[in-house]
Parts: sequence; C-alpha cells; structure tokens
Amino acid sequence: MKKFFIIFGILLGMLIVGVILLPFVIDLNKYRGELKSAVESQIAGTFEVGSLGFKGLGIEVKNVSIRSLDGFRNKEVLEVTEARVKVSLRSLLSLKPTATLALTRPRITVVKNEAGELNMTRLFTQKGTSEGTATSSEPSTSSSGQTSKKTSPLPAILLGAKLSFSAEEASLR
Repeated sequence: MKKFFIIFGILLGMLIVGVILLPFVIDLNKYRGELKSAVESQIAGTFEVGSLGFKGLGIEVKNVSIRSLDGFRNKEVLEVTEARVKVSLRSLLSLKPTATLALTRPRITVVKNEAGELNMTRLFTQKGTSEGTATSSEPSTSSSGQTSKKTSPLPAILLGAKLSFSAEEASLR
C-alpha cells in the first residue's frame, strides 16, 4: 500500500510540473493558421482568432470572430473578446473529462437574408452540401463488396467527454 501512494504521488507531481511547464514549452499561436483552416473548412464563413495560450489546465483564446459569406446585410455572426476552455483536473483523473467553454462579452448577431434563411443556420451547413455534393456518413463499400467502418481520430476518452457552455455579459442582436 505504501508503494501505491509513492507511485501515485510521483505521478501527481509529474502532472503538476507538466501543467506548469506546458505554456513555456508549447506556443499555441503557431497553430492559429491550422485552427483557422480547420474551422473554415466546416463552416460557410470566415473565422479569425487573435491569440491562443494556456491558462492552467485550459486554453485561453482572445478576439474571436465568425462572419458569414452569403447575402446577409450584417456579416458578423459572433464576436468574442475572450474565450476559455476550462478542464477539470478531477475529471481527468477519473477518466471522465468535463470541459467548460466560457465566453466573455460575446456579441451574437442573428439576421435573415432575402430568402428567409438565418445566418446561424446557413453558416453551419457543410460546404460540400451547399455546393451540391452530398456528404455521406454511411460506411463505404469497397470493390470487393466488404463494408469498411469509419473510425474516429479522437481517443476513446475524449468521445465520452462532457462539454458545458457559459456566457458572461452576452449580447444577442
């Protein structure tokens, strides 16, 4: 039993040191371009982000904006001065991660175009679907007749994660 506590203490100490050293070792700002292209590939709009950084076990993002591309008078959909993704250490240790997305002073604008579509719903339609090429979530069949299943690139622990949302000083127009 004494060995268990020693090993547990060493692992916990290494985790704490790792969390403290993480901001000094990894610069998240060099991944802004990849983040921008990944988000823009999933939305029919533009995505801008000011800066990224670690804050404790979470990630802090400043000056985020999402704009629609289609025929809307007001192109702004979302502007946030600061966003944080907070992860609970306790949930990580229990292998049931929970994260909270906290937005500070978000400005959300919802408008209709001449066709009566909302910018929010039009923004999140997949680009492939809006151009006439439908995307399929069904398993693909190879020429030999065997069905192959698509696997998720996420680790199994993240597939069961819980995400919550909070907004402080929000503005909805």
